[in-house]
Amino acid sequence: MPGSEIKTARIIGILMDNAIEATFKQAKPYIQFALLKHTPEVYELVIANSIEQKLNINTALKFEHSTKEGHQGISLSNVTQLVENDDHYSFSAEVKDKVIMMTCFIQGK
Repeated sequence: MPGSEIKTARIIGILMDNAIEATFKQAKPYIQFALLKHTPEVYELVIANSIEQKLNINTALKFEHSTKEGHQGISLSNVTQLVENDDHYSFSAEVKDKVIMMTCFIQGK
């Protein structure tokens, strides 16, 4: 797999932790994880989960933004920082119908 194994593991860990935490107290939680290999040099990581509250994704991706008490969780901005300035990674997130979908492309040699 292209890119840094450590960076990829951190990104997966952050996104899965966010998904689990967001759905923990939901009546009908939903989490979907996919790692797709498009070519030997292009992988797509997708993590989607249900959300109960409205979420402004642009605000959530900003540096050091947190919805947690005491600003303990700045995970999405951490992912943005991890992929920024690294040509092996690209990251996007969108909210639609009470589901947040986070996609990270990992590519290169």
